[in-house]
Order: sequence, then C-alpha cells, then structure tokens
Amino acid sequence: MDELISLREKITAVDQEILVLFEKRMNLVSQISQYKKEHNLPIEDKERENALLNYLSNKLQNKNLTIYYQELLKTFMKVSKDYQKTLHK
Repeated sequence: MDELISLREKITAVDQEILVLFEKRMNLVSQISQYKKEHNLPIEDKERENALLNYLSNKLQNKNLTIYYQELLKTFMKVSKDYQKTLHK
C-alpha cells in the first residue's frame, strides 16, 4: 500500500507540473486569439492541428502511447478553441 501511495504522490506532482504548463499554454492561446481577432483569422486551423499532431507524436519515445497522446493533444486543441471562442465575444 505504501508503494501505491508513493506512486499516487508522484502522479500528483506531475499533474501539478502539467497545471503550470497548461496555464502557460492558455496564456499563449489568449495572445493568439487576440492576433486572430485583429487580423480577422479563423479560430480553427485544421492544417496546423494535423501538422502539430504528427510532429509531436513522432517525438514520443514510447510509440505504444501514440493514440493516447494524440487524444490528449486533441483535447488541448478543443479546449484552446473553446477558450478562444469565449474571448472573441
């Protein structure tokens, strides 16, 4: 049981790192949203999304995680687009 508690504490520490990176990402999304608004650009850019998915997925060391990592990135992209939509109102 001590091992499980230790592993869960490590996951919590990683989740806290992800939280910091998430806030950094969303701050950048806000800046991108402002740029897109000023230049009358669409929020969604499928070409960019697909390129990013392929580029980052190819960098995975554990290829067994590819579909899960892509799902995570797609979620980040959806959340980012949803956030941009609220900023464009």
